[in-house]
Amino acid sequence: MKAERVRAIQRWYPQIYLACHTRHQRASSTDARLSANDSSVLAHLDERDAMTAGNLARHLGIGASTLSATINRLLKLGYITRTPAASDRRIIELRLSKTGARAMQGSSVLESARVAALLDGLTPGEQKLAVDGLALLARAARQLSVGWTSGADAVTASKRSKRSMSPTSSTGPKASKASKASKISKISERKV
Repeated sequence: MKAERVRAIQRWYPQIYLACHTRHQRASSTDARLSANDSSVLAHLDERDAMTAGNLARHLGIGASTLSATINRLLKLGYITRTPAASDRRIIELRLSKTGARAMQGSSVLESARVAALLDGLTPGEQKLAVDGLALLARAARQLSVGWTSGADAVTASKRSKRSMSPTSSTGPKASKASKASKISKISERKV
């Protein structure tokens, strides 16, 4: 049953992507002045849930200095906000601003007009089901992603990470591949 669902997502997601995908544009050719890299950073941020710069860099697989330049550019454009975490003022949280959300929509790899046309082919009830289903998948993806933590969670994750480096820990460097695979499987199977 689960394997069938995996295959269904693998089959259907590319169909949606290809039907709604827009051509990549250069930063100078977009109204929002965003490069593909800028758009990718914005797509990984949320207006409500914060992400730390370090976690975002790790998730994107880029260096902190590369991300720092992008963050500074996006801050100057007003597309993101940077605030200290309430739990620990040393931790800086990044969020998408309302202006950034509009810019991201305009530079998304999914063209707004094509997505709207796609939704027009569904009843209002089907549209709600489709959007709710995608929201559930996105939430599960954020939970699965190591890099998605709020400022408060970053402190906890940091402490957990230090503990996990002990040789007796089941999540440290000496953990077996089977143990890690089992934990990933359990995360994937959790109700979203």
